[in-house]
Amino acid sequence: MNDDQLNEILKNHFSKYLDDDLHLGFAPRFIGHEKCSPKKPISFNLSETEHSFHFVLSGTGYMVNGNETHRLTADDVFYIPPKTPDGRRKIYYYPDKDDPWEYIWVNFVGKDVHKLLSCANLTEENNYYSMQTPMFLRQEWSEMINIARNTTKRNVSFFLPFVTKFFAEIAEERKLISLVSTNKEKTVGEIISFIEKSYLRQDFSIGKIAERFYYSISYISRIFKEVTSLSPTEYVLKLRMLHAKDLLRMGEYSVSEIAYIVGYSSPFYFSKEFKKYYGVSPSKFV
Repeated sequence: MNDDQLNEILKNHFSKYLDDDLHLGFAPRFIGHEKCSPKKPISFNLSETEHSFHFVLSGTGYMVNGNETHRLTADDVFYIPPKTPDGRRKIYYYPDKDDPWEYIWVNFVGKDVHKLLSCANLTEENNYYSMQTPMFLRQEWSEMINIARNTTKRNVSFFLPFVTKFFAEIAEERKLISLVSTNKEKTVGEIISFIEKSYLRQDFSIGKIAERFYYSISYISRIFKEVTSLSPTEYVLKLRMLHAKDLLRMGEYSVSEIAYIVGYSSPFYFSKEFKKYYGVSPSKFV
């Protein structure tokens, strides 16, 4: 790299080392901001002690983790673990040449950094996350960099409240996402229970589910498929076909009787559905 290239890279680069006046189990050691040059080369974490966390403000870049390359843009965050002594795993990142990214970073050290990672659910394997509500973190970290640029402050005790909000914000978002997912699963569980009590009725329909739970048919269909990988219609068909198969094996009912028992008003339609599902008509099923 020649001097002109280095000057171009450093022109929009700011960083500051911090003095640890708290001596906790973790501490920010190095903070910085960079509007990357398109010519900036690949970046590795060269330290065996520092955990590096980035928040992308704008632009585009790429983070390579093993055999996977991830395209990251504004409001994405990513984690680069310390370099291993044997170099067995290489995670690196670089800017897009046409739309180079701008980011703020913080490097942490200490034996308890794993607690911060656990809080934000970041690991070496799953080391990036897209912020859903990024404005608070963007404002906090921008203010942190502005203070670092314009004052002589270097004490960890001053900057720690800014940087720990990175982990708190991710943890809160992921908790809410998990809660939404949990609520969906609970609702789908209740829908399944309702279906299993009602599917044998000939007037049963997805509309009955919508009436029971006060949701639209489209919403019920969407969350049901998200959780079970089946639409409600497919799930009802599966229950009816399994029940019909059990009744046929008993040998106590005619095909017409079984059709009515499992919720069909037409034996012909039941036979058609059964053959489509199992590949053989109910009259020939053994």
